[in-house]
Amino acid sequence: MTDISPAYARFVIQAVNREGLDEEGLFVGTSLDRERIETGGNISVGEFVAVLNNGRELTGNDALGLEIARRARLPILGAVSSAMTAAPTIREGLQTLENYVRLLVPYVEVDLESWRGALAVRIRFLADLGEVAEQFHAESSVALLQYYIELITGEPLSDARYLFAFPKPDYVDRYEEIYHSPFEFQHRDHGVELPHDILDRRSAFFDAETWSANQLQLAEQLRRLHALGQQSYTTHTAGLLRSHVLPLPDLATVAANLHLSERTLNRRLQEEGTSFRQLRSQVLKTWAEHYLLQTEDSVEAIGASLGYRDAANFRRAFRSWSGCSPGEFRHRGLS
Repeated sequence: MTDISPAYARFVIQAVNREGLDEEGLFVGTSLDRERIETGGNISVGEFVAVLNNGRELTGNDALGLEIARRARLPILGAVSSAMTAAPTIREGLQTLENYVRLLVPYVEVDLESWRGALAVRIRFLADLGEVAEQFHAESSVALLQYYIELITGEPLSDARYLFAFPKPDYVDRYEEIYHSPFEFQHRDHGVELPHDILDRRSAFFDAETWSANQLQLAEQLRRLHALGQQSYTTHTAGLLRSHVLPLPDLATVAANLHLSERTLNRRLQEEGTSFRQLRSQVLKTWAEHYLLQTEDSVEAIGASLGYRDAANFRRAFRSWSGCSPGEFRHRGLS
């Protein structure tokens, strides 16, 4: 099911009203009316797009979707907003967003992946929303992420990078009114790349009671999905590891966050066909390959960054992952 908050349609109504136009034209080709939008729950993405397109035609404003997207604020996310705001740090708030999108929004995928200089927040749409709807979703998602981070830091977010998968729109000059960091188009995915130096700042909005309740709720949802045969613990653990900087958290830390013993978490991962060690090794392999191809660091230095006590252990581990030595991998990748 591809539904969207009715708040966005209400924003369109407000935009048309400000122009003194007849709002009845907004509902042509839909089953909606003002009362349904004002008093009802979520509406389908298709009907929202019809309302948005009708609004663009009525106002003569092709950038209306962008103007609506700029109004994206955390309340749009419902209960997720309180969990994000109550998180100890921005990184943990974004991890909360990733978890809840995965659990609650079947047509959107948010992935966090940490690199040396940045945390990449990738946004993918798993259903065919159509060009207008996907562009609107991407613009509003990026605006929402910007708003969240600026709320926590109290500063404009000017040193991020905003990525959009669609071509540069005709109204691109309006982007600078909304987005405070550089933006680029025609990338593989939509998303935001955030500098690491802001991610682990302590949030002034942190609320221990709300955060603990959120973690308990997440743990219960993962348990329920696991019981239904889904790979909930595998997906959650892999996502958590990918979003961390080095050194990666250990089994005890991840288990404690889920209010589980180490033994229970590993047992549930084994029931899903994997283990914490395997998941951690996959992420370490990605980090190792990144270092080997993107830096000139020595093999010894890379092994130390990944948490290996000596280079020999790192070399053995890398050979088990890739079937070759770190030096051979680097030579092949750079030749």
